[in-house]
Amino acid sequence: MLFGEQGLHGFLRWLGELFSIKTPELRRVPIVAGMYGTTIANEKEAQKFWGQIARGGVEYEDNAPATVLDAWLKSLAEDRRSVEKLLPGNFYQGCIYAWNAFRESRAITAIKYKTDKGLYRVAE
Repeated sequence: MLFGEQGLHGFLRWLGELFSIKTPELRRVPIVAGMYGTTIANEKEAQKFWGQIARGGVEYEDNAPATVLDAWLKSLAEDRRSVEKLLPGNFYQGCIYAWNAFRESRAITAIKYKTDKGLYRVAE
């Protein structure tokens, strides 16, 4: 149904380039929603950020938001019990937390994903 939406074609093409056999951790619906939200906010920077994540983060920068988010998503993909405790909003929240840190050029050490105080606003 959404393939008929011409405004989504660029995003869907890019998503097809980003997904590979090496990026199964990115294929959850709330993570794709985070990708879409960041793309709407700033397409060029979103492609850079998510490209870093697809490549395993930023080399030699353990506290780079893309590196921390990639490690978090991979750890969740490996630990089924942790994933079962998370709701879709938690995945989305974690992605937006890392994105906002990326846009602020701020290093992080962990992903904040709790939604009890509401969802983060997507930074431009």
